[in-house]
Amino acid sequence: MHGNVAQRLTRYAKSGVLRGAPFSGSGTKSMQLVRTPAGWRITGIAWSDDSGE
Repeated sequence: MHGNVAQRLTRYAKSGVLRGAPFSGSGTKSMQLVRTPAGWRITGIAWSDDSGE
């Protein structure tokens, strides 16, 4: 965090069934926030699945 701007990087894992086939994976999410007079607000979110290599 720097003043009124913050960023959070998070690892995630997922699993389930898609069209009848099991799947699993993992990746990284990035969230950007800005502090306003009304409180913290999300300004952007991006995520990327790991390539599996």
